[in-house]
Amino acid sequence: MTSPPTARRRPTLPSVRWWHKWIGIAIGVLLFTWTASGIIMMVPPSSVARAGPGTGAAIDWLTVTVSPARATEVASAGMGGTARRVDLQRLRDGMVYAVRFDGGRTVLVDASRGETVRITADLASVIAKDGLPEAVVRRVDRIDRAPAGYWGTLPAFRVEFDDPRHTVAYVAEATGEVSKTAWRDR
Repeated sequence: MTSPPTARRRPTLPSVRWWHKWIGIAIGVLLFTWTASGIIMMVPPSSVARAGPGTGAAIDWLTVTVSPARATEVASAGMGGTARRVDLQRLRDGMVYAVRFDGGRTVLVDASRGETVRITADLASVIAKDGLPEAVVRRVDRIDRAPAGYWGTLPAFRVEFDDPRHTVAYVAEATGEVSKTAWRDR
């Protein structure tokens, strides 16, 4: 006796539960990756990226003899425009006033002598070298366009070091602020 022919089963579409599970897993992986990359972006790039504190000497606050009003007066001589902000900040082992004007222009005024301070290529290399005293400066260039990895103010000085990490420092011409990157950070 022969068995009756069996009917072929038609392939069925996956159930709603199957779709719900796999879409949920895909979205979960996406959200986890997005969150993890956001947290990683908040972490500082490396210890090389910190500017050095000059020679490490403590600030002698008795040398800060210029008032913010006098610094603004010195900075605005020949500038034209209105000073919008005055900040006292460290530049190497001394203090300077950063006087910010309309249009984003900044003028540095020495807080002890009352003279304007201009960041030159030589001063930029010294400022950058404070963070890496053992490294040798290979080259200093003034840049007007931001290279990849630099988000500071322009113009700036690009200070290239001759070290195994291929460190490059950027010193803002207006403020003297430093940001550094090593080859592995790029």
